[in-house]
Amino acid sequence: MTGGLIAVKPAFRLGLLGLMACSGPAPARPPVGATRAAPAAAPTSATAAAPAPGANEKFEWAFWTTDGKLVAASGHMLVRLDPASDRASTCGASAVARVDVSTLHARNGANRFVVEADDGRLTLWDASALKPVGPVEHAARHGASAISKDGSRVAFGGCAAFTDASSVTTCGELYDGKTGRHVASFASLKGFEELEFSDDGRYLLARGASVGLTVFDAATGRHLVERPAWQRTLDVHAWNRPDLAHVTGDRLVVGHGSSVELIELTSGKTLGRTTHAGKTLAVLAPKTMRVVVLEGKRGRVHVWDTVKNGVVRTFELRIQRGANCTHCALEVDELDEDRVWLTSAYTNDRLLLHIGSGVMERVEHHALRSESVPSSTHRLEERYDGTARETSCWLARRDRDDPPRRVPRGLCNRSGGPLLRGATPWPYPGFDPGGQRLASVYEHQLHVFDVDRLVATCTLGEGDDARR
Repeated sequence: MTGGLIAVKPAFRLGLLGLMACSGPAPARPPVGATRAAPAAAPTSATAAAPAPGANEKFEWAFWTTDGKLVAASGHMLVRLDPASDRASTCGASAVARVDVSTLHARNGANRFVVEADDGRLTLWDASALKPVGPVEHAARHGASAISKDGSRVAFGGCAAFTDASSVTTCGELYDGKTGRHVASFASLKGFEELEFSDDGRYLLARGASVGLTVFDAATGRHLVERPAWQRTLDVHAWNRPDLAHVTGDRLVVGHGSSVELIELTSGKTLGRTTHAGKTLAVLAPKTMRVVVLEGKRGRVHVWDTVKNGVVRTFELRIQRGANCTHCALEVDELDEDRVWLTSAYTNDRLLLHIGSGVMERVEHHALRSESVPSSTHRLEERYDGTARETSCWLARRDRDDPPRRVPRGLCNRSGGPLLRGATPWPYPGFDPGGQRLASVYEHQLHVFDVDRLVATCTLGEGDDARR
């Protein structure tokens, strides 16, 4: 399960060309007992008849729709683009709406999104028509929000009132993604900072950096599973991933503390568990449903088969003398899940582990795959040269072993990426659903790149002078 929610506000400026700037502080938590506001009238701004965007627009948000269109927003304008037209002067702008936009809540690959105005009003929009559908009656804001992959559900943190303030820490509301009407409420005994739907939209995950993970039924808001010890892993060479929390069907694979569990969400029953003392890092092989667990200080890797509920392989790592693997990172090979890559942040150790045979070999080069928004065929990778102390950016295939192609570093430089973004990936907004175009918002300009030709096909907006 991967996140794709875009609900951020630029708050800083970067000096390297091509780096994306789209971050901002979360709104304050709502007071207990806040009341629901009366419905707000939907905006009536013109769309297709409105004038085309001028060169002086400053764009801050963008997302890809299901059919490969791009919706971009400035502070007072929404634009729907058709990058396939490659018309550089307008980027294929097909509709424009003049509307107050404080923040855009959207998800790549969905056709519904929510516009938040400066006064806090939330309005549901249809991306295909670029017209408002209706108000979302949500007054108490927590800052977290999510939209399901199919756009059928919208979730916002914060609720009108706690039914039992002594037993609830944080709550939120679920809305119908077609109408904006309220569907259900959800409440957690632990606080949360991020919301995310499972890929099929049936479950809602509420995450906290150090307080826990809670799973809710997205249709009813019913509390299903809670793991209060869930927390993020340590930074690994400016590459910070969340601990394991993956939903497949009705099952959750979750790493928390020193344990990894397989849980049946419909019953809450734990189907399997593996525990290894100390600080660990766990990654999932989604096809085989095997979990690879790293004991950093002990220099051990365990492979746990969730189906068999047993450890099928243990590797005793051979790394540089005097070093441990506290700052090592694991990655399952996308093409062959029998292969696991291990990369050390502070040494030259690069290991390839073969699960089936138990063979462990040292390799010359391996670059961790960036957690940026991937397509079905492409992914952006970073490579750090410790001698030159510089990072390069490469466009790699996910479906075959073609040599990666180098692209401008600003497309995926994580050390200069957006701050306070949590699990939200970048570049922003990333690849289109077909994987043929890559879009970025930098210094208030929208750029679209053709991944086959490695050229920019259009640029929209005035932007900021990077030399300032």
